[in-house]
Amino acid sequence: MAPSKVWVYMTRISANQVKCNKCNKTFEHRKGGGTSSLRTHLVKVEGIACPPQAQWRKRAHSPESEVVDVDDPEEVNDNDKATSCDGDQTPALAKKSREVRPPTFSPQTPKSSRSGSGNGYSGAFQGPMDRCLNNASSFTPGGTRYEECTNALMYAIAKDNMPLSVTERPGFRAFVRKVQPNYKLPSEPTLTKKLHGKHKDLKLQIKQEIKDAPCLVLTLDIWTQKGTMRSYLGVTVHYPQGVDMKSIEADTIRLTERKCIPYLRSKIRDFCTDWSIDKKKVAAAISDGGANIEGALKEDFPGRHISCIGHLLDNVGQRIMRPRRMCS
Repeated sequence: MAPSKVWVYMTRISANQVKCNKCNKTFEHRKGGGTSSLRTHLVKVEGIACPPQAQWRKRAHSPESEVVDVDDPEEVNDNDKATSCDGDQTPALAKKSREVRPPTFSPQTPKSSRSGSGNGYSGAFQGPMDRCLNNASSFTPGGTRYEECTNALMYAIAKDNMPLSVTERPGFRAFVRKVQPNYKLPSEPTLTKKLHGKHKDLKLQIKQEIKDAPCLVLTLDIWTQKGTMRSYLGVTVHYPQGVDMKSIEADTIRLTERKCIPYLRSKIRDFCTDWSIDKKKVAAAISDGGANIEGALKEDFPGRHISCIGHLLDNVGQRIMRPRRMCS
């Protein structure tokens, strides 16, 4: 809070006493207390029209008020005089020491400027209001919090298998506006473009991890989507990372031709080339008991194919429950 104008004419001599600079009269005043009684003395006894504190703060922050840095000795002269509210003369140092300095703004360099501010300037005064405004502007496009929220949104879509059109649904948009009105949800085309860029970055990171891994295990499976009757080949890569085993669902390959052994072998070779996988580092290749995928893996990874135990147990259960023919 700005200091009261009363202290231009009053001087504190102890923790509980102040002295009038005009008549040297002392008053009981506890440090941090109100200044109404001191202002009454100045107005009625000394004849000084001292404005209330609210008007003084407004006047001190007005553009016409003179702002002088009292820390600079070249700007303060002991012989200078400052005119008071009623024309009385008081030392200039007393007036300048009570002057309230308004917030100043300085241009930022491109490296340090806060994105999304809109004007390229940042307040030198870092108060609660400044922090509040900066925090709100960080949610606008280009701000730091905007990128964090967009990355979290892409993670949620990928993790929970949500449709990309979720950002354009009225209920979801109303929820986001309630949580943070300044955050603008990206459209479906923008989100698709960002997801492609994120996928490219993650793929480069995982390719480097696969390249550094001492050995690899591949799991391959073919399935057909019921609604569209389209066939896909899913490939999962397992590799050790430190003391942990990491599994990555690397790719889902669309199968557009007849699923014969030569065609599956070509798709597997394309996958290994795309992910920079050295076949010599593959310790095992696991699949179900399908003749086509089993034959393709046995030719590409001779002696390293393993049938999936889960599929084998499922086949055993189905055969046990199959009705037997009665012998006549």
